[in-house]
Order: sequence, then C-alpha cells, then structure tokens
Amino acid sequence: MRRQLAADTEMWAAQVTGRDVDLAQETATRLIAAVYQSGDAFTPPDAWWRTPFGALVAQRFGHPSAAVVSLSVASAMLGITRQGAHDLVKRGKLQRDPAGTGVVVSSVQRRLVSQEVGRSRVSGGL
Repeated sequence: MRRQLAADTEMWAAQVTGRDVDLAQETATRLIAAVYQSGDAFTPPDAWWRTPFGALVAQRFGHPSAAVVSLSVASAMLGITRQGAHDLVKRGKLQRDPAGTGVVVSSVQRRLVSQEVGRSRVSGGL
C-alpha cells in the first residue's frame, strides 16, 4: 500500500506541475475534493495556502472555488499580513471586487506569478 501511495503521489505531483494545464487543474481539484469531502465550501485554514501544495494551487489556479475572496484570504494566499494586502489594494496592486465584497482572485494570482518571475530572475532562472 505504501508503494502504491508513493507512486500515486509522484504521478499526482507530475500532473499538477506539468505543462498540461487542464490535467493539472483537474488533478488539483480532485485532490482538494478528496481532502475536503464534506461538501462544504472550500475554506482551508490560512496556513494551508503556505504549504507547497497550497502555494502551487494559488499560483497556478487561483482559488479553486471563488473568483473573489476576502482580504484575509487574499493575504493568506500571498503569505502577507491583512494590512499588507489592504495596502496593495489601496496602491492598485490588487484589484478590489467592483461590488466591494473582497479582492479579485486573478489579481492575487497575477501578483504571485510576478513575484515568482522576480525570484527566478534574481536566482538566474531566466
């Protein structure tokens, strides 16, 4: 059973990080659904977004079930304080939902991707 789990884990990791975006998103969605089987809304603890899988989901797919998130969820996705996220909204670096209910997830995702590109340049990855 351990060998099978190790093989499955390796396969899922390859799928979620692979070039096939549809397969990656489908696999991530299945994995999240397996963990959150209760059928409730996807509301992981803030620390989940800082796990390797949570950070990957945030960067590649945004939020699995919401186009707009609260300021506290946006800050958790970015790994910064709520005040830091609020400052980014005020400076126009994150987009507030036009209805005023939160932060647009795609703007959080763009910020995460731009930070990753910046880190790659600094480390010589580009």
